Amino acid sequence: MIIIFFSNLLNGVSGFGRSLIAIPLLSFFIPVDEVIKIMILSGCLSALLLYLKTYKDSDIKRILFMSLAGLLGAFTGVSVLKALPVTQLKISLGIIIMIFAVLIATGFSMKIKREKMSYGITGFI
Repeated sequence: MIIIFFSNLLNGVSGFGRSLIAIPLLSFFIPVDEVIKIMILSGCLSALLLYLKTYKDSDIKRILFMSLAGLLGAFTGVSVLKALPVTQLKISLGIIIMIFAVLIATGFSMKIKREKMSYGITGFI
């Protein structure tokens, strides 16, 4: 419980890191397949609590649109992962990361003209 508490605390402060901290530490005491189930449950519960706390400020139409695009992106991503060899995936991911690193370092920004389309692209990715 202490490990899960501190990993959730880290996630609350930084926005990520729950599984990064908890899975390796919990795997010393619990089988990994059980740890993953615990972390999924913990993440879903945390997201539900956050939603219940902030739902009045949420734009449900945007969330639903991004979620539907996310489901489509997830299925597409799984298909790509199954179809491509690991070496090709690593090279492609490395190139994409380098491109975005250069764009971020140079201060690149885009003006969004079609907001709804940008939500769909963001959800899909």
